[in-house]
Amino acid sequence: MTKLTILDDLNRLTDLIRDLQKEVRFERFITPQNYKQEEEKFLAAVASEEIYNPQFEYERPDKAILIQIAAVYNQAQPTRSYWDHLIAQDLSNQWNFVEAILKQDSHALVQASRQAYGPVNSDTITLAESELSKSLPKDTPPNQSASQAKQVFETVLQKLNLSDWSVEIEPTMSARMSVNSAELRIRIKADALFTLETLRRLAIHEIGIHVIRSENGRRQPLRLLGLGLADYLATEEGLAAWAEKSAFGPGPSQTRFAIRYLAVVNAATKGFYDT
Repeated sequence: MTKLTILDDLNRLTDLIRDLQKEVRFERFITPQNYKQEEEKFLAAVASEEIYNPQFEYERPDKAILIQIAAVYNQAQPTRSYWDHLIAQDLSNQWNFVEAILKQDSHALVQASRQAYGPVNSDTITLAESELSKSLPKDTPPNQSASQAKQVFETVLQKLNLSDWSVEIEPTMSARMSVNSAELRIRIKADALFTLETLRRLAIHEIGIHVIRSENGRRQPLRLLGLGLADYLATEEGLAAWAEKSAFGPGPSQTRFAIRYLAVVNAATKGFYDT
């Protein structure tokens, strides 16, 4: 098999993976459908000095998704090239996540997360605790709506001549904002509010790093680079955080990252209230 044929086959697999990623949007399955109701119950319990662990309900993926993942996985040839190896690794991670979500097995979900993103790091725990011991920056009340954020991001995309990309507001998201490379889309949570500084930071983070990396990869002979390789996210998120800090200095993101890391560590072994 010639190099050209291998490249063609890898691009064919990339197209299959892109279609799969458009259908398998994990955020749908990890965002509670009854989040608002359970939030009200939890806050009411806290106000009454009572313990209440929310009983979240989640959308479950169709079992057929596992068949689709397996079908693409079986077409990769891990021993043929390192690119095939990365494709197989990424699809294996997707399989583990979907299987854990289907079973509603929290232990399996923790294991899938550790396989995909690595184990808990004691040095990072210490760093996060140190960050939270500092004086917290003074909060500025957010007053920019999702619609206003959408306008800002559309303007930035236009200035960068990224006309293939779109910005959409969605009601069900766990994050305030995310980039979907498979769909060339930036998604904003409908009820999210932002400060102007946060929007500037997010423009650097989401467009300056995630979108630009994806767009650059999409223009390469190997289209897989447009989607992102297995294990790419840790490096890319670190680069995005560094770009934010380089452009605007330390900000609320540092504290937010520390809180998130410790929350994930505690959630693996504790209930919602204790976390």
